[in-house]
Amino acid sequence: MRKWMFVSAIAFALQSQAQVSLSVMNHWQITPNDQDSSGVFCRTFYNPSKDRFYVVYAGRQGMSGPMKYFRWREYDPHFNYTGVSGTLEGFTSAGDYAMVMVGTEYYHVTLVSPWSFKLSKYDADFNLLESVTFPLDPHDSGADMLLNDTNGRLIIGAFHEPGTFHPAMPMQSETWSPRMHKWEYGLDLKPIANPIFLQEIFTTWGASCIFNNGKYHIITMHKWPDYQFNVCRYDANWKYIDTINLSDDGQWGQGILWDGRYYYLAYHTGNEHRSGNITIGLYDANWSLVYDTTITNYSVFEMNSSPPLNTLQYNANRPFLTRVSDTLYVSYDVDDYMLVAYGPPHYYAEGNRWQAHVMKLKIDQVSGIAATPPRSYGLEIFPNPFSAHTTLRMPRELNNATLSIINCLGQTVAVRKNIHGRTITIHRNHLPTGTYFVRVTEGSTIVAEKGITIVD
Repeated sequence: MRKWMFVSAIAFALQSQAQVSLSVMNHWQITPNDQDSSGVFCRTFYNPSKDRFYVVYAGRQGMSGPMKYFRWREYDPHFNYTGVSGTLEGFTSAGDYAMVMVGTEYYHVTLVSPWSFKLSKYDADFNLLESVTFPLDPHDSGADMLLNDTNGRLIIGAFHEPGTFHPAMPMQSETWSPRMHKWEYGLDLKPIANPIFLQEIFTTWGASCIFNNGKYHIITMHKWPDYQFNVCRYDANWKYIDTINLSDDGQWGQGILWDGRYYYLAYHTGNEHRSGNITIGLYDANWSLVYDTTITNYSVFEMNSSPPLNTLQYNANRPFLTRVSDTLYVSYDVDDYMLVAYGPPHYYAEGNRWQAHVMKLKIDQVSGIAATPPRSYGLEIFPNPFSAHTTLRMPRELNNATLSIINCLGQTVAVRKNIHGRTITIHRNHLPTGTYFVRVTEGSTIVAEKGITIVD
């Protein structure tokens, strides 16, 4: 067996480690438009088979009052409105909601009477396929629900505060001990696990969940009023592991993606629920910050400051992420408000005139692995994940090839040269647990590349 040649990495400052950065390419304000005066809970989806974007939001025709419907609008590859639009079937009014796209179908959850969540499934043309309704606990919140497609299932979450009837956000009590009420449904809208309460104290308003490296990761704000932004990790059986602090100023992290190298996380910053901007952070597999940027530029009320009363301000919130190749689409809404009395907590008069926005950012690759998702080219890896060693079966015979292992910072941590044949055995040696990429090249030609995960 040939020996490995390990490449040592030089320690750099955090920002200089970044193998990727983001730059703004374009921005569109979706509302007001010819149909709607307001739009809130904006989400953008891309259908590759149609090469079309679809923006969904809760909308209305007037500038005040409740939202009336869930609107969808179609855009071409350059984000020009095509004139095609509609409303989601099955609703007589619209409120808070969460929505995901799985394949070419859409899954939508919202609050309905009597005090229940309604989970609906739509086809690629937004025709209603099926809906199910399940009751909330009296001590659940019906607002800002969690919905993610991960680990082959839909994870749905509601904020739960024992003893409080229909708890409301953001005016929490400091004595509250909130937790998450969790449901799991299959893509056929059938429950696949009994609902449970996750007892760890964190706020599930505007939270998200992703399964990676054998763990569930729930991204959420800590209990008000400290606005700490955390990721709470659970094993595959929902046994609590730990909590990692991501920021001391963050909330509403529903924009979450994992591309095999980085977590892309969009969230609200500004130390107040009603004041702030959209920040995007990129993290490695262990949730160490690699890069972050704030993409909006509204005035922020600093904690314990005395901002002017009755001054019109703007707040960007509720971000959602969609990735298409090397571009990132950030959907969010902006509301206007005034601070009318000092706190703590401050008292706001909200305009409730939300407007939907979409921003396009380029994923700029500095060095390391390619910006597009890795290509397997028929490469087979078994087992994966692995703890000691794994075997790679190549799609064809190799001739004097090189295999490289690349970590989530884009750094090459191991190299093996002069490879012949179709089968390669990788031994873990000193590599720590985490997600890596293997890349096989012959000269300057990439034969195959694929993600691997090392576990204990």
